[in-house]
Amino acid sequence: MLGARGRWEAIRVRLATWNVNSVKARLPRLLEWLDEAKPDIVCLQEIKTTSALFPEAEVNELGYEVAAHGDGRWNGVALLSSAGLENVSLGFPGEPSYAGEAAELTLIDEPGLRKPEARAAGANCGGIRVWSIYAPNGRTPESAHYAYKLEWFAAFRTVLEAELAQLAQPQLAVCGDFNVAPTDDDVAIEKDGATVLIDDLSLVYMGGSVIDFVDDLMGQSFQIRNPNAVASCGCGTSFSI
Repeated sequence: MLGARGRWEAIRVRLATWNVNSVKARLPRLLEWLDEAKPDIVCLQEIKTTSALFPEAEVNELGYEVAAHGDGRWNGVALLSSAGLENVSLGFPGEPSYAGEAAELTLIDEPGLRKPEARAAGANCGGIRVWSIYAPNGRTPESAHYAYKLEWFAAFRTVLEAELAQLAQPQLAVCGDFNVAPTDDDVAIEKDGATVLIDDLSLVYMGGSVIDFVDDLMGQSFQIRNPNAVASCGCGTSFSI
């Protein structure tokens, strides 16, 4: 509704979050869903495009303003809002960058030359401070990715604490892909002495699949192969998690 100063004020808000895994590949589905569901605010992750190439015009036609933060093929986040976008933050103060493993460094690719990845976008949407985040994947505790993840969360927490202290009414929502699994309350599959955690819905669709553990450049992961599956994610019938 409109407040006394003619500004949109949230009383009841429909807020959604979606790891879209390429906004270009999912654009028809995204537009159809926006038109049917009509959420007030949408947080997208893994848009996998640059800010300039985000399909803003198509989304604008459905009554949404857009704040997109992307740098190309990987990562990227966006906020879509029919309640307005104010005080937009693409990234956040003190956001760290991935320093890399010691063995990966070159004269061209030094830690100080790396830019923060496109992992966070915030804005005021109808009186609510909203963040869409795609947190780093820590991979393993021994990895530089894990140290980066902890540093990233610590810096982001500092920003959130400051924002909450400044808000007259503490209305703040942080949505997205946190890359955090606090418990093992998922379905566990034992394979070669290791445990794979899969949610119940995914397990239904995995019926008849073969699970192989593989060692790749990212460390150990597992691969699901199901020749009868139709992969809605567009990654085929064989993919690693």
